[in-house]
Amino acid sequence: MSVRVEQNRRTKTGGWEVDIRLRLPDDREVRYRRRLDFSTEAKARRWAELKRREMENEILRGRTPCAAPVPTLAEFAPSFMNRYARANRHKPSGIDSKQRIIEYHLLPAFGSRRLDTICNHDVAVLLARLQHRRPKTVNNVLSVLKRMLQVAVDWGMLERLPCHIKLLRVPREERAYYTFEQYDRLLNEVRASGTLAYIIVLLGAEAGLRCGEMLALQWDDVRWDVGKLVVSKACWRGHVTATKGGKPRTVKLTPRLLEALGPGRGSSGTVLATAEGTPLTINGVRSRLRGAMKRAGVRHGVHTLRHSFCSHMAMLGVPTLTIQRLAGHQSITTTERYMHLSDNCLDDAIEMLGSRT
Repeated sequence: MSVRVEQNRRTKTGGWEVDIRLRLPDDREVRYRRRLDFSTEAKARRWAELKRREMENEILRGRTPCAAPVPTLAEFAPSFMNRYARANRHKPSGIDSKQRIIEYHLLPAFGSRRLDTICNHDVAVLLARLQHRRPKTVNNVLSVLKRMLQVAVDWGMLERLPCHIKLLRVPREERAYYTFEQYDRLLNEVRASGTLAYIIVLLGAEAGLRCGEMLALQWDDVRWDVGKLVVSKACWRGHVTATKGGKPRTVKLTPRLLEALGPGRGSSGTVLATAEGTPLTINGVRSRLRGAMKRAGVRHGVHTLRHSFCSHMAMLGVPTLTIQRLAGHQSITTTERYMHLSDNCLDDAIEMLGSRT
């Protein structure tokens, strides 16, 4: 017989882990594990001793004490979302993504299944159901399932992961971007569309802001004295959070962007707002660009502006590490996905090599 109580260091929410082992008269072992949210070890240990006595009394009555029942995925999902995702303050977009994956993919597949009965074959069946989805989408589903099972292990509901989950290999795709010629055409069109459309294009292609970062941008973030922009927040469906990389960054304003923002000097509130002061939404941003992009004959997409920001700097010979810092990427591998060289740049490189012969 043993009772072990130790602090849970595997999750940010902390707590205590209780592990009780009892030997039955027929020499079989019964094990009971549980994660407790008590504030002190003394409270957790008292609870564990009471549970041990309860289990010993069951043995004296000739009964086999039952371990805590393993929940089904449907039973575990609300606890996972509240005690893990929300308690660890995941971003609203991340919480929404997990909730959708659980509702649309995991509950239909495993909702009535106990977590410890989800096996490798079940994962294979899930992969077959998702075979028409993009690899990145499939990996998002698998990642949520794997995280749910790992959290159940951390909380003592499972002794070990019941299955092996391996993510798919995602082919490296080139990101769409605007050539310098296409970008100049787009700028000419948005100038005629209005000030906000012009500022949006410049924020994306000449400052590298994501759409959420544009929506959260305040006039106080513009450092007029040094001609720089502080990017520290992002907005998603009205929720203002930290940027995707989690770290603020500072970007020097190009002359065109500084001039475009100039009329707002001394203002307060949101940069991208209507004349009535109402902040734009992501749909408002898209609607202000759609017509101009169509007239310019370029691919529609707000994020394509950010792709172009990285690609244009790469074409101009800016070091990759510098682009990474300006774009706010956590990994240089991410930066490399956004960097492109036009056919003309590649041809020029060969001509430079040939000129030496």
